[in-house]
Formats: sequence, structure tokens, C-alpha cells
Amino acid sequence: MSLFDKINLPPSKYKVHTFTSTGNTTFAVTGSGDIEYLVIAGGGASGNGAGGGGGAGGFRTNVSGATSGGGSSAESTYGVTAQNYTITVGAGGTGNSTTNCGNSGANSSIVPASGTSIISIGGAGAGGGNAPATLLSGGSGGGSGDAPRTGGLGTAGQGYNGGTTASQIAPYPASGGGGAGGIGGGAPSSSDGGLGLASSIQTGSPIFYAGGGGGSSSGVGHSGGGNGTAYPNDGNDATANSGSGGGGAGGSTGSGATNGSGGSGIVIIRYKTSSGITATGGTISSTVVGVANQRVVENFSGTGLDIDRWHTTNNAGTNTFAMSDEADGGFKLTTGTGSSNQMGINFNDKRQFSPTGSVAIIVGKSSYTNVYTDFGFSNNNQSSNSQSAFFRFTNQYGGGKIGFLTCGAGTTEDFPTSVDLSTDWFTMKVECKSSSVEGSINGVLERTHATRIPTQKLQPIVKHQNTDTTARSCQIKYMECYNT
Repeated sequence: MSLFDKINLPPSKYKVHTFTSTGNTTFAVTGSGDIEYLVIAGGGASGNGAGGGGGAGGFRTNVSGATSGGGSSAESTYGVTAQNYTITVGAGGTGNSTTNCGNSGANSSIVPASGTSIISIGGAGAGGGNAPATLLSGGSGGGSGDAPRTGGLGTAGQGYNGGTTASQIAPYPASGGGGAGGIGGGAPSSSDGGLGLASSIQTGSPIFYAGGGGGSSSGVGHSGGGNGTAYPNDGNDATANSGSGGGGAGGSTGSGATNGSGGSGIVIIRYKTSSGITATGGTISSTVVGVANQRVVENFSGTGLDIDRWHTTNNAGTNTFAMSDEADGGFKLTTGTGSSNQMGINFNDKRQFSPTGSVAIIVGKSSYTNVYTDFGFSNNNQSSNSQSAFFRFTNQYGGGKIGFLTCGAGTTEDFPTSVDLSTDWFTMKVECKSSSVEGSINGVLERTHATRIPTQKLQPIVKHQNTDTTARSCQIKYMECYNT
């Protein structure tokens, strides 16, 4: 028997092309198919003389389930054919000491020899202390300086507006630049840059881009955006290839202070290795997205436990493990006659499951008098329940009850049952989701925990502990686990 029974839902394998050098590069395609992209323009420079934060470069993506800048949904599928595509990575707006307003960032784009182009607009330069009443628009808008003015406008589907300064008060704070994920802070209440957005397109893990620069004098830049500074300092530059805005300069042009430069943009393209596309250009890497939806099924039959799969834990020699010879079968765990005996079965880390995307289905039963019998998920350290999600059979609450515990004893949510816990089999389902853990019995959802959610990888467990001097047993006859 193989160790694990797999269903045919493997993770997706991608080839990734990353373009980071400003200017033009060729993405040369042979074959055809669909690609996913992230196109981020250069961020805008800040203002000076109590200057606002630079606006982030436009953020466009068509990765499924992701969000483009300005709160828009991911864009539509983009197909490529056998031709050359010009990839442009926009430079960030450069800081300088001769103008009050910041320079805007340059556009980034994917432009085919024939077909539809994808263009992200450079982030807007920010206003300074003597900026005009109307600021430039961009992928995201730049923040206004310390005088009462409206922030620059973002572009729909790419970014948010820069912050608007409501009043001029000492120590003369300026507004933050807009980001792909939020509006820049409005001075004097806030000088922080607007939030950026994360994308997992490159490695499968989230990386944040396109945050607004912080305004002078203490605004915080986001996602690589520069922080604002107090007089007489230069503004802080944004991180290269972040597409984020520069931080507002506290000093003025007369003092020789330099605006914070915006970060250069980035273009990332990926496609499934099975797509039929072959291509060159940029820095090429590979990534795997998703987890194998491996399904483990155990019917607990035969003459003994499958030791290739299961591991036993036993703290007393009088405890016994045996395949039941009863008519309805199953595997039986029986404690000895000494008190506080504990025993169990688990995978011993041979296979673990996602804490935010997995299901365990267990058919089991237990006597409830003076025992704790747990069916469900736990991490390998079963001496602690700090990472767990399981049903517990016990009479500790008075009468026979089944509790549903997640991440720690002492916070049990229990519910009475109308059946005899010592004789009936129960079908228990534990489902770990991204924002909750659900417990169902016999097809009825009984508990949803929106707190105490596991954060570490889990494994299926049965744990049986006796607290008196009479031998007690529990049984399991079916178990199924899989990642969702």
C-alpha cells in the first residue's frame, strides 16, 4: 500500500519572467496561450518645502482572485501569440533641489507588435509648500504640501488619490501620496502614504508594491515608499522596483533640500508550464502555486494498524491498541486501570495539512465517563492544545457532552447531545478555513469559531486520556483528510 492516496489535483507549475531594468526589453514568444501579469509603473517624487508624498505608480494585474489598484477587480484574461512584446519598466520620478513639486514616474507597459497593450500610468509627483492649486494626476495621485490644497488624482483601476491638506498649522505637516490600495493621508490629521497592494505572482508568496510616499514632516511611506522628513532634511527615496512614492522633504528649494525620488516600476509575467507558451526575456524562474489536494483515506480494517501511515503514542504500558473484532469494526484504543493514562495515534509529521484550508472527517465513538477523547486535528506536540481543532468526548461539564475545541483548553465551547455517547458512532467533520474553523456532527454544523484559528500545519489525531481507575476505550472506523 502506498503511504498516501492522492487525487488528481496537483498544484500549478509556472514559468515566471521578471523585468526590473528601466527602459525597454523584449519578451519574445513562440507558441500561444494565456499569461498572467503584474505591471507597475514608476512612483512619483515627493514635494519639498514641507512637501507631500509622491503617488504610487499604476498597479495593474490579471492574476485570478487578485485586486488591481484603486479597488478594482483583477483584469481579464490576456492571451499571447508568437510575436515580440516590448516590455517597458518605468523609472521613478527623480528628486531634485530646484523645483517645489515632484517629478512624476514613468509608465510601465506590455506592448505587442500587434494587439492590445497593457499600460500602467506613472505615479504623480507631489506638491510642495508653494505648489499650484491643481496637482498632477497619475497612477496614484501625489499628496499636497502643507498649504490647503486638494491632492492629485489617481487613475481608475490603477490607484487612489493623494491626500488633501485641510489647513496649514505648525509644524506644517503635508499630505501623503496615494497608493494602489488606499488614499494618501490628509494633513494635518495624517501624513502617511496610501497603502500598497500585495501580489504573489513572482514566488507564490505575497510581496507588497505601489505604496504612497509619506508627507513631510513625519509621514510613513508604505510598501517601499519613502518616509517624510522634517526641516531642513532631504526627502527619503522609495525602494527600487516597488513603484512606490518618494517621501516629502522638510527642507525647501532655497535650502538646497532634494525631493524624495519615486521607486522604479516592475513587470512580471507568468504562465503555466503546460500552456504551450515558450518565451525569452527578463529574469526567468519557476514557481509552484497551490498545494496538492492530497486525500488520505483510512478504513481501519484488517489485523492491525497501518504503521506506514500511523504512529502510536503511549505513556503507560497497560494501554492497548487493537483492531476491533466487533461487528461494526474499527480500531480500539483502551487505557489501563491506572489514572491519568494517555494514548493516541497520529501521523508523526509524515503528512501535515493546511491550518487555513483543510478538512478532517472522522467516524468514531467513545465512552465519556472520566475521559478526554479527542478526534480531529492537532500539531505533533499533543501535550499542548495550542494548535488544534477537534471534538472532545467528556463528562467534565456534567453529563455526557461533546465539546469543540480550537487552539487551547479552557476556552471550550461545548454542546449537549441527545444520544448515548458511549454506544453511538458519530460522523465528525472539522473544517479549517482562512477566517474560521467549523465543526459538524452527523451532517449538522454545530460550531463556528472565528477566533482561536490554528496557524501551524496540522495532522489528524485521535487522543484518549483516562482520569480514573477503570479501563476506558474509544474507537475509530473511518478517517478522511484533505487540503481544500
